Amino acid sequence: MVDEPGDLATLKAILANIPNVAERLGLLFTVRLQPPGYDATPRNCLTFAGTGGDGVHFGYLRMDGTPLDSSPIVMTVPSARHPNRVVGRTLRHFLSFGRYSGFFTLEQLQYDYARTVAALDARRLSPLEPDEARAMAAIAIALPGDEWRNHGATLAALEAEFAAILDVPPER
Repeated sequence: MVDEPGDLATLKAILANIPNVAERLGLLFTVRLQPPGYDATPRNCLTFAGTGGDGVHFGYLRMDGTPLDSSPIVMTVPSARHPNRVVGRTLRHFLSFGRYSGFFTLEQLQYDYARTVAALDARRLSPLEPDEARAMAAIAIALPGDEWRNHGATLAALEAEFAAILDVPPER
């Protein structure tokens, strides 16, 4: 069993203070970090949350000698043609990614990448409700991360750096 990273524990504590907001943001936490539950999930990821829709989930990319708080975050969309995308250099970086839209809609990157990136850059993808915005502001204070300005360039850099590390099962 793997210990829960400190940043994840902090995130859970923040979201527990605002009823139902984690679910609406698209972060339904697993009881504990767990190995892949879908064939599409990289074997070297530990899932920590799902969106609650279509099996979409987020996990830490395990890398030798790297603490989970310093590990990249991978989104898996099991029904997508290309199901995996690195969506943060760390949990804090990932949380900054969802700062203005939450996490539920990020799966759209796997279906219509260009449109979704443009909407993220313009901050017009799924605006947050007031309590969701309050939760994301609290997260940004407690777990600060670099703000995403050019989503396409940032995602491309993450892909270039980490995609080769993903241990993805062969397609059947």
